[in-house]
Amino acid sequence: MALAAITSLAGCAVVPSDPGVEAGASAEPRALIEIPSERPERPDLTGAPDAVAALLEAEAGHLTTGPDRFAVWVCEVPTDTTSSAYQPAGIRLDLDPAELTDAFNITVTDYFLELSHGAYTPQFEAGGRIELTDTEGPTECIARATELTDDAPGVIAIATAEHRQGTSGGFGDDGASCDAAEPWPCASSVTGRGVYLGASDFHPDWGAVPALDLLEHEIGHVLGWPHSGDLASPYASSIDVMSNSAGPRDVDAAERNGQGTLAVNLLAAGWIPLDDAVVVPAEGSEVTLRPSQSDTGARLAIVPLDATRFLTVEYLRAEGVHGHLPASGVTVTLVSTAESSCASSETERSCRVQETLVGEAPFVDLLAEGESWRGDGWSVEVTALVTDTVELRIAPSP
Repeated sequence: MALAAITSLAGCAVVPSDPGVEAGASAEPRALIEIPSERPERPDLTGAPDAVAALLEAEAGHLTTGPDRFAVWVCEVPTDTTSSAYQPAGIRLDLDPAELTDAFNITVTDYFLELSHGAYTPQFEAGGRIELTDTEGPTECIARATELTDDAPGVIAIATAEHRQGTSGGFGDDGASCDAAEPWPCASSVTGRGVYLGASDFHPDWGAVPALDLLEHEIGHVLGWPHSGDLASPYASSIDVMSNSAGPRDVDAAERNGQGTLAVNLLAAGWIPLDDAVVVPAEGSEVTLRPSQSDTGARLAIVPLDATRFLTVEYLRAEGVHGHLPASGVTVTLVSTAESSCASSETERSCRVQETLVGEAPFVDLLAEGESWRGDGWSVEVTALVTDTVELRIAPSP
């Protein structure tokens, strides 16, 4: 059975998906894993610079480790919609929540298992179909999906209509904080946690597997991750799924997943423990790092700037989740948790801005051996680079 077909739908009321619908993916979907009812422990912030401690404290309430669960809903958009988000044409995709669920449980789950080294397992279950009125759009689609979801901590709401050119293809919302009086994990009906997508990435022209990088990007927002790259153009960086998530497909048209993400996001999610981050002292130091996509060892250097800002230095190896990169190398990111960052933050519960400082968009021209970067009163020099490690000299710079 095809994942999507083009049709002209009159729509239907909320209809639970048929659990017997034939799977749209070739591999067997995984059985759902129960989410533990104990709240995650607060992180031990001993020795963390103030700005890093503030970031990790803000992220502590997000569900980023262990199993997670999303109910998948399809919003039927009427052909006479007046919503400015959707294409005015009457073409609608015939999307089945059960088939989408099967595809996500294989490809998207595998992506996050690789990215987190098994620390985070998103799971997807079919919700049903929602008939939108002619005045309802993306906001109402996800709001109705969360209202109809009994206990899943998140929802994925997908419209049957493509968005107008020049409009965003979707959004992710990490939702309101889960009140301590609520049972853990809080249902999306309580928090509003979830993802909304238009239909473009599920068009039959994509083939047997739809483009899933935007979904992975928006789940990143659900995890509390912001955009990165050039602050004036937050979708320009190809080194982070939270910027131009289609970067790998720009290199290989057959690619359907996004790339990896910045090490600061891995730290915030608990996928890189604080013990595996090297805090550079005020006088500077020599630092040896493993690739940020490795599963153990020092994978991130942190340079404190002040109470709300710090630099991160990481080594991206051109393989696996970063296999689209032309060469391995080092990048530097300016992270700000200042209150002013909230104005440009995409997440409700944490405010931070992450600006890529090495090179220009798409930021794939990384620092190679013998090259250096200077800025914000510091210098980063790559003194040696081999497959598994990079040697850095990080020092104050006038």
